[in-house]
Amino acid sequence: MSLSLLTSPEAVHLALDEFDSLGEEEFLRRYGYGRSRSYFIIRDGKRYDSKAIVGVAVGKQYPQRGPLRADEFSGGEQTVQTKLKQLGFEVVSPGAADSSPRAEFSSNEALLVITEIWGEPVVPPTKYLAVWRTKSGRELALQLDQRSARVWIEAPPPSLPGVSVQREYGPKDSRNSNLKANAPCLAQPNFAWYTALSNAEALSLLLDWYGNLPSLVLNQEELERLRVAFLREMPDFQSFADSGHTYLEHERDYKDELRMLFLADVLPLAEKARQSSDAAHALTAALHSILTRKLKSTGRPQNLIRWQVVDRLKPGDKSMTERLGRALADLLIENDNQISRLERFITVVGLELQKAGVSGPNGIARLLGSCALMLMDPETFVAIRTELFEKSVNSLTGTRFPTYSDEPGRVRVSMDLAERLRSYLADVWHWRPKDLIDIQSFLWVSQMYDAPNQEIDDTSAEPPELIATEVQIPAYSIDDAMNGLFMDRSKFERILAVWGAKKNLVLQGAPGVGKSFVARRLAYTLLGEKDPSRLETVQFHQSYGYEDFVQGYRPTESGSFALRDGVFFRFCRRALSDPNRRYVFIIDEINRGNLSKVFGELMLLIEPDKRGPEWAARLAYSSEDDAPFYVPDNLFIIGMMNTADRSLSLVDYALRRRFAFVTLEPAFSDPKFPEHLAAAGVTGSLIGQIVDGMMQVNAAIAEDRLNLGPGFCIGHSFFVPTSNSPTVEWYQRVIDTEIRPLIEEYWFDDQSKAAAWCERLLRAQ
Repeated sequence: MSLSLLTSPEAVHLALDEFDSLGEEEFLRRYGYGRSRSYFIIRDGKRYDSKAIVGVAVGKQYPQRGPLRADEFSGGEQTVQTKLKQLGFEVVSPGAADSSPRAEFSSNEALLVITEIWGEPVVPPTKYLAVWRTKSGRELALQLDQRSARVWIEAPPPSLPGVSVQREYGPKDSRNSNLKANAPCLAQPNFAWYTALSNAEALSLLLDWYGNLPSLVLNQEELERLRVAFLREMPDFQSFADSGHTYLEHERDYKDELRMLFLADVLPLAEKARQSSDAAHALTAALHSILTRKLKSTGRPQNLIRWQVVDRLKPGDKSMTERLGRALADLLIENDNQISRLERFITVVGLELQKAGVSGPNGIARLLGSCALMLMDPETFVAIRTELFEKSVNSLTGTRFPTYSDEPGRVRVSMDLAERLRSYLADVWHWRPKDLIDIQSFLWVSQMYDAPNQEIDDTSAEPPELIATEVQIPAYSIDDAMNGLFMDRSKFERILAVWGAKKNLVLQGAPGVGKSFVARRLAYTLLGEKDPSRLETVQFHQSYGYEDFVQGYRPTESGSFALRDGVFFRFCRRALSDPNRRYVFIIDEINRGNLSKVFGELMLLIEPDKRGPEWAARLAYSSEDDAPFYVPDNLFIIGMMNTADRSLSLVDYALRRRFAFVTLEPAFSDPKFPEHLAAAGVTGSLIGQIVDGMMQVNAAIAEDRLNLGPGFCIGHSFFVPTSNSPTVEWYQRVIDTEIRPLIEEYWFDDQSKAAAWCERLLRAQ
C-alpha cells in the first residue's frame, strides 16, 4: 500500500497520542516496529519514531484497513520524511533532534558479550548469523554485521530494560532464510521473536532469562503413551491421510462441517460488523447459530466448545452482543499477527464477560477467539481449551502452564506445543496431519476421552496449578545388570564393548540359555537407564517381509492400498529426533526370517561406518519427494538366534559380516546358579540333581557332533523357578513337559537313548 493515501494530519496526531499513552517500547512492540535510526518526527520538542508513526497513522485514517506493517513500506527519505513534511510536521535526523543521539550497540559488540557469557557459537558463524543453544536446547541466533544488535529467540521476552521485540513471527511468516540451515528451531513454521538490544546490560539480562528457560523437548515416553491411547480409541487409524471411519465419525467430519458453516455464515459478516451496530449484533448471532444447530454429520450440535461457553453468545443484551461482534470482527479481519489479535480479543471480551458476572471470563474469551481463528484458518491456529492444553503442556514438556493472569503466555505456550506436535507427528510418526484441527483432535482423544467432564476453566480467582511431575527413569549400570545374571562380569563387559563398537549384535545359543533375558539387560546397560520407551522389539517369522519392517503398501478399509511405514522405519525416525540419546532395536528369532528380503537396502545402511546422511539411500517405495533414508548413529540393533532349530537355514554371510555374534552357553556350572536356586527355596539335594544331571546330558549332546553338538545343549532357564516353593514335583514336571520333548526331538532316530536320559534325569542321585 502506498503512503500517498495518508492525507490526514489528524491521523498522525492520533498515532502520536497513542505513542505518548503507551510509551515508546510498548507502542513499537504492539505494532511490530523497530526504533528509527535515520529520521524522527518532532512534536512539542519531543522526538518520535517516524516510520512507526506513519504506519500506525494509516490505520487511524483507515480503520477498516488497519495499520501498515513495517515490511509494507520503506522508512527512507523519499517516503516517510517527504510524507510527514507534506502534512506539516517537522522531521529531523538524530543529530538534529538532540545533542546526545542514541548510542548504537552493534552486533559485533553483542557477539563479544554472548561469547564471553555462553562461550563460542554451537554453529560456526556465517556471514549473517551466529547461533548458540541453551542447556535446555533452545536456540538463539545473533544477526551479524548490523549497526544495532538484534537476536532471534524462541520465546517472548519479559519486560526487561533495553530489550524490545521488533517483530513476532508466526508459522506463515517468512524470515531470514539462513535460519533454516543454522537455527531450524527459529525458522518457519516455528514461532520466533526478533528482539533488539540497546546495550550490553540489556543483552546480559536477556541471556540470563533465556538461558534458564526450561526445555520444550517433548517427553518421548509421554508421547508414546498418548499414541497408544489414541490408537486404542481409533482402532482403524493409519494416518490422518488414511484415518479410518472412527476418527472421521467422532472427530474430523463435524469439525470440517462446522468450519464450512463458519466460512459461509459468519466470516462474510465480519467486515460490515465494524461499520454498524446491527451488523455487529448479527455477527455474534451468526456464530451462536452455527455453534448450536444440529450438524448433518452427527445429528447433534458441535462439541468443540461447551454449551456453557456458547451460551455467552446468546442474543439477549443487544448492546453486549454488539460489542462482542465488533471484537470478533477485529479478530477476524485485522492484518497484524493472529496472536496479537487474540490477545486484544481476550482483553475486550474478557472485560465484557466480567461485567456480566461470568466466571472465568478470560478463559472463555480465549476459547471463543482461538476457536474462531482455527475455523477461519486451521493451518495457522488451534482452539485453546485450558484443561486440554494445561494437561498436555505439563505432561509433554514438564513445565507449568502459565497462570490465569498470563493469558498471552497461555496462548503462546499452547501454540508452540501445537506446532511442535504437528512437526513430530509428521516427521517422526509420518501421520501426515492436515492442519491443527488434527493436532487438537489428537490431544483431545488421547488426553480427554477417559477424563472426567470438567467444568469451565478459570472459575476461581486463582485456580490451583497442576504441578508437572517429572517421570523419573531409573539409572541402570553393569552392577544392576549382573544382579541375577549367571555370567562373569568380564564377559558381560566384553559383549557390551563389542556391541558398542559394531552397533549390531546377535546373541546365539540353544533353548533356555537366557538370550532374551541377557539382551534386555545389555540394552538397558547400553542406554544407561531403564527406559522401555527407547526399546522396540519384533520377532521375525517366515511371513515377515520388507513391507512389515521398512515400508510397503498395505490394504485400507476402503479396498485401496496405501503406503505404510514399517516398525524399523518408524523407530529410526524416533531415534533421529532424539540424537543425544541411544535407542535399541531388539529382533527375536532373527534367523527365522528371509533376511535379505526383510532388510533389503538396509543391509548396507546398518553397517556401523555407514550410519548418517552421507550414506542415505532412496528406499524401494520412496517417491521423488521423499528424502533419502539412513539409519541414525544412535540406534543399536541386537538379535537373538536359536542354534538348535533344525528347520532354519544358515544365516546369510552378508548379514554375518554386519553383526558381531556372541554365543551364550548353559550356566549350570556357574556358581551363582545354585546360589540362586537355594535362595528360591530349592533343597540342596534337588540342586545337585539338577546341576549334575543337566551337565551330564549336555556333555552327551555336545559329544554327539554327527547329529547334535554344543549348539544344542539345554539351557539353565528351564530350571529357574517361577513359583515361591519349588519342590521335587516341580522338577519332575519340568523334566516331563519341557526337557523330555526336547530330548526326544534331539534323538528322534534313537528313542531308547532319549528315554534312558530322561529316566536318568528323574532318578534321584
